Amino acid sequence: MLVLISFLLIIACSGSSADCDFPKCYNEMKQALKLEVSQPWNDPEMLRPELEMYYKTADSLDGIRKLCKAFRNFRSCMGTNYRSCMTPASVAALGVNSQAAYEFVSVFSQLHYSCGAGLNVFVNSASCMKTTWNNSGRELDQALIDFRTMAIGDSKNACLYGSKMLTGFSRIFFRDCNKRSAREVEFWGCEYARTYVFNRYPECALSCSFPTAGGTIG
Repeated sequence: MLVLISFLLIIACSGSSADCDFPKCYNEMKQALKLEVSQPWNDPEMLRPELEMYYKTADSLDGIRKLCKAFRNFRSCMGTNYRSCMTPASVAALGVNSQAAYEFVSVFSQLHYSCGAGLNVFVNSASCMKTTWNNSGRELDQALIDFRTMAIGDSKNACLYGSKMLTGFSRIFFRDCNKRSAREVEFWGCEYARTYVFNRYPECALSCSFPTAGGTIG
């Protein structure tokens, strides 16, 4: 309840989203990645699996390269307004509810991690990433859905549920990457999940244990 009240207060105090051209910038991304969802701020749960499909072709790196290029172009399109636009309050100005606004921002925050700080691990373990997303994608989805459902229904224990989600993602990536790089990939999975939790519940003091350097991709 406190989160919702704070969210509404932010909206009330925030300025116009006139400088946040989500439709234009997303349409370019939509065309580049051949996405089906037209207004992802209304249906962010539909956007996430479409983007994560590109992780499933990671073996050749074509998928992650194409995804990150489209994301980089989206950010360039938004220009200097990107950070101020990519907030739940700005997204809510499009007429969506708070849950959808937070979800939309979380999707892009995870992209920011995958194409930034988490990119080197992804590239160095491309085959393993492909295997995990293909073989355990539904299990990862369910872990996220379970967290979201329980946290909404029992927000006082959201951090506990978030911790369980991080553990679940870490375990899945470590299990499916049973080789020397498994620990790095375990961290990647944990941080990918933590990024999602932090966007909705920044008060949760959650962390992952195997930090690695970031990178860029052309």
